[in-house]
Amino acid sequence: MPYQSDIPKASVMFMRVAYPIFYGISCLPCSVLYALSDFVSLLLYRVFKYRLKVVRSNLDSAFPEKSTSEKRQIERDYYKHLGDIFVEIIKGLSISERELKKRVVYENPEILHEYNKNNQACVVVLTHSGNWEWAALASQLYVDQIVLIVYKSLSNPNFNYLMYRMRSRFKGTPVNMNETVRAVSTLTAQREAFIAALIGDQSPANLNGVHWEPFFNQETPFLNGPAKIAKKYKLPVLYLTQHQIKRGYYTAKFTDTLDSESMSSEEIMSVCIRNMQQEIQNQPHTWLWSHRRWKHKKSDINS
Repeated sequence: MPYQSDIPKASVMFMRVAYPIFYGISCLPCSVLYALSDFVSLLLYRVFKYRLKVVRSNLDSAFPEKSTSEKRQIERDYYKHLGDIFVEIIKGLSISERELKKRVVYENPEILHEYNKNNQACVVVLTHSGNWEWAALASQLYVDQIVLIVYKSLSNPNFNYLMYRMRSRFKGTPVNMNETVRAVSTLTAQREAFIAALIGDQSPANLNGVHWEPFFNQETPFLNGPAKIAKKYKLPVLYLTQHQIKRGYYTAKFTDTLDSESMSSEEIMSVCIRNMQQEIQNQPHTWLWSHRRWKHKKSDINS
């Protein structure tokens, strides 16, 4: 029996009032949703200045070689993309398989087909770039394996439920980070072919045992869950690179296959982190710059 993940609980009021509204919005044509995105972006950037200081601080630290005008252009493009991510996530509640496959094209899914043929599980690492939610959702349409979508819980249980519904629309199994080992262990014992998809740039809440690596000119802590899981269960690790072709259209491509049995956890993490940085450098406006990714310092460990 496939792994059954814990389903987040939502309030009765949310289910009766808010969820139908979100679902109704998701059914609107993309042209209308992108007009809504333009309005949301304007509010976030010009009116509320949502985390603008964080965005500017992150860009200044990450790109000291760029001029102020270049960084301001990335900033403007970022807020436009942030609005798009907002409406695209909502669209995920009702988007058809046909439209999603048109908007997210996996360039080399045959790599995963080979693993499935050999009943081999694997770990896929991606970053908060492009549209990571659509990439995870679309992956379920390209492969036959069970797709474990590992996520970090939001503080609001209602929105946790909303995201769960979106992520599990096809044959995906959303799994809370705290459930990951249990889910992987269960499916491994059942000899199931599965994919464990993990975001590699999550900011650790606890600095104990994290992997430190230079990332955009700053010593940065990374959760080493992908490498630990791969090593423990002897699973290959694949890095998934995303690229935005134009508004609302993305490609996804597996660029590295890492052998967890011949590589150390540190080596696996280092390769994934180099891939993340290269992907972000290629299209900087599509990364999550409003996230306080560098709030922790190595000196915080002993303080």
